Amino acid sequence: MKTKTILVSLLAGSLLLASTAFSPEPAARPADDTELALHMKEINKGVRGLQKMLKDAEQKDAAIALLSELEGHALAVKSMKPAQLVNVPEGDQGDFMTGYRAAIIELLGGMLEVELAVAEERSEDAMESYKKLQKLKNPSHKVYKIKEKK
Repeated sequence: MKTKTILVSLLAGSLLLASTAFSPEPAARPADDTELALHMKEINKGVRGLQKMLKDAEQKDAAIALLSELEGHALAVKSMKPAQLVNVPEGDQGDFMTGYRAAIIELLGGMLEVELAVAEERSEDAMESYKKLQKLKNPSHKVYKIKEKK
């Protein structure tokens, strides 16, 4: 009886192994579903919500908390590789990644600039810094965000 149970278990295990060995590789996630893209969506959503907070001095603490969260997302994506990298010739990938990191560092610097102005209760400076922060998105996305086929 024990021998039969062992043989059945071995056969079942072999079949399971064989079925996974020949299964196709999982499909690549869409570019807008990567870890980097998910972080960037949170940054975009947060930056949009930040504008209302900057107009209300009573929301200073909430704005600083949100900025800290956004800075965490920016730090997380700084070391990631954008999906667009696969479309860059191998010889140019180093420069591409340097440019990407520089863009994320500039984004992070912009967030820190807004945060400092908010902390120091300089609302006009905070709004000016916020406007600069918003202008960083489109040029960077043109280079580093993968172009989805429609």
